[in-house]
Amino acid sequence: MVDVGVLYRYSWGGQPRAMHARLVDDIVTVNEADPVTCEHTDPVGVFQWVDGALVGDGLSETRRQAITALLTAALQGWPS
Repeated sequence: MVDVGVLYRYSWGGQPRAMHARLVDDIVTVNEADPVTCEHTDPVGVFQWVDGALVGDGLSETRRQAITALLTAALQGWPS
């Protein structure tokens, strides 16, 4: 079983923002998060993890690429 979480911090409109993505097996749940406390605020969506990519609607390509890169890095060395 895979269970990995990552926090993606970014700036939007000059304001600090964050998203938390949690990968469990082949499902990725993404939520907006408070950039200071990291507590979830609003749900963004539920995505499939297919061959190292997020599949589904609801994220800009920039956010999708950033979260994919963070999850990929977190999975480096994960037992197969």
